[in-house]
Amino acid sequence: MAKKKTIECLHCGRRTIPTGRAMRQRCDHCSLITPLRRATPSEINTLCDRLLSLVVRYGEATGKLKHCHCCTCGKIKHWSEMDAGHFVVRQHKPTRWREDNVHPQCQRCNKYGSGEQAKHALFIDRRYGAGRAEYLIEMGDHGESPTWSDKVVLAGYLFNRCQKLGIQKEVNKLRPHHPAAWLELLGDELAKD
Repeated sequence: MAKKKTIECLHCGRRTIPTGRAMRQRCDHCSLITPLRRATPSEINTLCDRLLSLVVRYGEATGKLKHCHCCTCGKIKHWSEMDAGHFVVRQHKPTRWREDNVHPQCQRCNKYGSGEQAKHALFIDRRYGAGRAEYLIEMGDHGESPTWSDKVVLAGYLFNRCQKLGIQKEVNKLRPHHPAAWLELLGDELAKD
């Protein structure tokens, strides 16, 4: 006879047999709802990337029309037409999700101009003070990468920032792509459809 697959409750740590095909279920032991699987590291990374992109682009937008400036060329566009450009590239995990490393950029500067690093550095130094760009470069090379729990806390923080900015509609568009991540990060109430 085949052994039935069990899952570990993320709340109490006990194992239970999943019922049905749902993404989550109530634990037999602690009665709390738990996802049937943990979010993968790439799901958490993608979730943090997308939430940070929303926070950076919408947070910089001004006026009723919600336009923002490209940090490198100064072009003005609607926030949804801008990219979230990283000064220190995303492969450097210590600076990947720092708000002082990510700013709105037009697609021409970010994609076709390879981020316009020199202009972006000048923008960062003007905004945050001399030497900040150099500090970010140093931190990207030698800083400590965020742990799993750091990313979970960051995603919760960014989610709350999105709620304060009033862009729940945009955040809801992300939910179908990362159901396990939403269930784990945001809890039972926020993960409801």
